[in-house]
Amino acid sequence: MRIKYIILAAAQIAVVVLSGILSGDTVFVTCNAAIGIIFNFLVSMNVPVGFLFGIAYAVTNGVIAFQTRAFATFTFMIFLQIPMAIYSYIKWRSKKSDERLKTMTR
Repeated sequence: MRIKYIILAAAQIAVVVLSGILSGDTVFVTCNAAIGIIFNFLVSMNVPVGFLFGIAYAVTNGVIAFQTRAFATFTFMIFLQIPMAIYSYIKWRSKKSDERLKTMTR
C-alpha cells in the first residue's frame, strides 16, 4: 500500500476519534466509526482482511441500532450485511491473485 493512502486513512480515523471525544460519544460508538473507516479503506485497497473488519462493523452497527431502537438498520446489519461480508471474504480468499486483479480492474 502506498504511504499516502495510509496517511489519509490515519487522518480520517484521527478526525473521527477527535470528533467523538469532543462530542462526548461513547468509546463504543467512536470505535465503530473507526472500524468503518478501516473496513472501507482496506476493501478499497483490495485487502481481503477488510471484509473481516466489515463483519465487525456490521455487528457493532447492529448493536448500536438495536440500542437506539432502529430495528430496520439492525435487521439489515445482522441479517444482510454480516452474511454479505462473510461471503465476500470467502469468495475473495478462494480466488487466485490473477483472477482478483482481473475482477477488480473491470
